[in-house]
Amino acid sequence: MSSPKTHVYVSTSGAGEVACFELTPTGQLQAHGAVAAGPLVMPMTATRDGQRLHAAVRSQPFRLCSFDVNANSGSLTPQPAVALADNMVYIALDHTERWLVCASYSGNTVAVHPVQDNGQASPTPACFFPTGGHKPHAIAISPDNRFVYVPHLGSDELQTYPFDAATGLLDASAMRSIRLPDNFGPRHLVFATDGRTLYLLGEMSGLIAVFECNADTGTLTLTQTLSTLPADTPLRPGIPRVPSGVNETAPLDLSTLIWCADLLITPDGRFLYSTERTRDHISCLAIDPLNGQLQYQGQTSTERQPRGIACDPEGRYLISSGEHADHLSLFRIDQASGELERVQRVPIGGGANWIQVVRVT
Repeated sequence: MSSPKTHVYVSTSGAGEVACFELTPTGQLQAHGAVAAGPLVMPMTATRDGQRLHAAVRSQPFRLCSFDVNANSGSLTPQPAVALADNMVYIALDHTERWLVCASYSGNTVAVHPVQDNGQASPTPACFFPTGGHKPHAIAISPDNRFVYVPHLGSDELQTYPFDAATGLLDASAMRSIRLPDNFGPRHLVFATDGRTLYLLGEMSGLIAVFECNADTGTLTLTQTLSTLPADTPLRPGIPRVPSGVNETAPLDLSTLIWCADLLITPDGRFLYSTERTRDHISCLAIDPLNGQLQYQGQTSTERQPRGIACDPEGRYLISSGEHADHLSLFRIDQASGELERVQRVPIGGGANWIQVVRVT
């Protein structure tokens, strides 16, 4: 019996499509066309078995496009689009995969949409409310599915909500907030593979805040703050940017400002990577297996304005997209040092951002 194939999907907000690739066992990306989704298609998520892909469209009408994944060819079969409660910058399935948890950067809201037995989301959210913060940018769900963490880029805070997987409700009355330093810019976050540590990337500061997570209470304790940039970086702290699809009118020279985007941890839990979009770099940080602390390793140049990064399930390859690039980059990961070696560039549609890697089981 042949091994399951690794499929790679990239949302292209300018082209309004989801591009389809196969990552071959020999480490090459092979293009297999694209399917229409809509202008400003951006955040994506997939079921654990790889059989269903979801993508949120951030142009009116705000909606979720869902696709069945063909295990062999990787082709996508569209399902009927479903209205979303707001303009969602981030979507994530809870661990039961019965709920789609969403954050809206422009609307300052969070929502939880039920996922029905047929895999389709319901347009009627189980809960939908303003967070009281400014510019929520991502969702992280605790390994035990009991807490949802929402970083707020505009108000420099990280909110924690108790989550009831039986009802899909976030308990706003019991929300706790951790205040980050001014202009930290909390953007994306990811749990360590063992679930004991949470890493939070600052878009405007280029810092990563490392938190120890109490599994019983969901409480976070800050244990380290480390820059993802070299000590001699010429960049200065950045500013909050306008939502995607809105023209930037900042009265500053943006080419001098820090503008981080994405982060990931390799499946073996040994390396963390993050992207910086002004100078087009991917940073590598080593993770101490004993305490989760980080050590800066170095940077690698990549595509223009690198928005998304992802790696294969074995952690051998890293894929990078650029919002202002017409190619994807594929890197081989050195298993000892975490160093990236570019092995391929492949054409991609305009506005490439989110990358989702699936393996159908």
